[in-house]
Amino acid sequence: MENKIQEVKLENYGAIDKFQCNHFSNINLIIGENGTGKTFLLKALYSAVRSMEEYRRGDDIKTISEVLSEKLRWTFQVDWLGDMVSKTAENELYFEVSVGSNKITYQFSQEVSSKIEAVVIPDAGKTGNSIFIPAKEVLSLFSVILKRYNDLFILLKALYLSIFSMLSLSIYSILEFSVCLYEV
Repeated sequence: MENKIQEVKLENYGAIDKFQCNHFSNINLIIGENGTGKTFLLKALYSAVRSMEEYRRGDDIKTISEVLSEKLRWTFQVDWLGDMVSKTAENELYFEVSVGSNKITYQFSQEVSSKIEAVVIPDAGKTGNSIFIPAKEVLSLFSVILKRYNDLFILLKALYLSIFSMLSLSIYSILEFSVCLYEV
């Protein structure tokens, strides 16, 4: 599978002191107590993968540092990127992910404000169109979304119905998936 995550490493990333995994499956479950970094892990993965997809797309001349920095600020909703570094960390935040043959690596300290300088990525961009749906946030804002954005609700409903349909496959089909379970 070309767009499958092969490996991920995080250090000093929010609540995550250290996380490394190199055995991902088609379906991966991430579980843990509140405040252990589950959402940080998902947002970090989304930000990196989406940045690889947007880098060098069309006529865009932004550097990978600009694309990634902007994606991290919007995804994590931080004014200073350095706020994402673990507060008790003595070292810099470090992130690395391999998706198929693509790999992106970056690191920065608590002093970084708006742009990451140390980003390593292959010359070629990654194809795809990743999305991040923060379930907890969507569910907590359900009534606001329903009242104000009827069209958005219809799209979300269709998306969730597709996901639920996929998950309600026959037992035989589900057994064809290998599932990995990660505890953060």
